[in-house]
Amino acid sequence: MKSHFLNIITTYGVWAFFISTMLESLGIPGATIILELGAGPLIVFKGVNFIFIFFISVIGLVTGSVISYVLGYYGRDIVDKLLTESAREKRQEARESVEKFFGKYGALAVFLAQLFGPTRTWGSYPAGYYRINFVKFLIFTLLGGSVYCLAVILLSIFYATTAREIAHQLSSYLKIPLWTLIPLAILIFLAFGILSARVLFGYMKKQ
Repeated sequence: MKSHFLNIITTYGVWAFFISTMLESLGIPGATIILELGAGPLIVFKGVNFIFIFFISVIGLVTGSVISYVLGYYGRDIVDKLLTESAREKRQEARESVEKFFGKYGALAVFLAQLFGPTRTWGSYPAGYYRINFVKFLIFTLLGGSVYCLAVILLSIFYATTAREIAHQLSSYLKIPLWTLIPLAILIFLAFGILSARVLFGYMKKQ
């Protein structure tokens, strides 16, 4: 699998990172695995510029998020036309509740949405659907996306150097194949993200 993703990077160059972050922001979960697996080796072993990879990745993420926002924004009218009158009234009540939430936590919600997988992948559609302020959406998507891409690239560099050696030693000590550590690490990461998101939104509801 790793060689497959590295072949993608070899074929498309650093633009593969633009494509990967854009696709995930359009709703394809896990697309940023190209960035996660490829950024570190390219920077450490190939001497590719860190800032360039970071910039390309952020632009891809923001591009995908803006497209998702636009689809949600204009898709609302299409969805509303398909609803019955009673369903439209219920949707309006939900809309007012969400708009109130975004009015209070809009900037923070957009920023934090970029830090967690599910909300980063699909969060821009409802932001457009409920038509939160586009400038605010763009600015805080850029800020949150920058933090996310920076963290992923740094972790990729860490994996390409120190973590890879630790993983080999751990695999040898536990006498299990190295590849079995990958899904375990992913599960731990997802569990941490879900727990953090629940704590965050639980705190927001109490305010």
